[in-house]
Amino acid sequence: PFRELAAEVLGVDPADLPRLHALPCEGRSRTKKAYESRFVRRWHAAKNDESRRRFADVLDDFVANFVAPRMGGGGCTQPECPSMLAYQRDVTFRVQEPAETALGEPHVDAEYHHPPAEVNWWLPLTDVWGSNTLHTESAPGAGDYAPVELRYGQVLRFYGNLCHHYTTANQTDACRVSFDLRVLALRFHDPQWVDRLGRACVFKIGG
Repeated sequence: PFRELAAEVLGVDPADLPRLHALPCEGRSRTKKAYESRFVRRWHAAKNDESRRRFADVLDDFVANFVAPRMGGGGCTQPECPSMLAYQRDVTFRVQEPAETALGEPHVDAEYHHPPAEVNWWLPLTDVWGSNTLHTESAPGAGDYAPVELRYGQVLRFYGNLCHHYTTANQTDACRVSFDLRVLALRFHDPQWVDRLGRACVFKIGG
C-alpha cells in the first residue's frame, strides 16, 4: 500500500496524487516551485512521524520479499550471509508537476560518487507515460533512450550507476509522484572503493 501510505504522509487523498498541482496552495503563489517545495518538504518534515514509520515497515518487507530474491538473495539478514543486501532506507521522494521546464539533466549516478554495485529501484505511485516519466537507456552507452511507461503497482529495476537517465518537461496534465531507492549486494561492494577521480564513497553501510 505504498500509494496510500505516501498520501497519508502528504495529507491528501490517494486519488489526488496525480492532481497535486491542482490542489489549493494555502495562500502561496501557484508556481511549480511552490507546489514542489510544499509536497516534497512535507514528506521530509514527516520523517519522524508514525506515517513515515509505517511506510518504512512496508519498505523493509518489500526489500526482503520482492527485491532480495531478484538480486540473488532471499531476504537473509545475517552479516555472514553471502546474499545480504544494503539499501537506501530513506527513499528519494519525487513530485514532477506539469511544467515547461525539465527537472535535472541527463546523468549517471556514478557522477555523484555512487559505488558500482548499486542497482536502482524506481516505484511510481501514479501512472507514468510520455513526458511525465523517467527516460533511460537500456545499457550503458546504448543511447537508445525511451520513456518508461508503468502503471501503479509496477516497478522498474535499472542500472542507473552507468545507464544515463533523465526526465523531460512534464507536458501532460498529471503529476508524477514516485520514490526510488538504491540497493547493493554486499558481496559485490568494496568498502574501500574510490571513483575515477580518487574520491571515496560518501555513502556508508548503516549510515
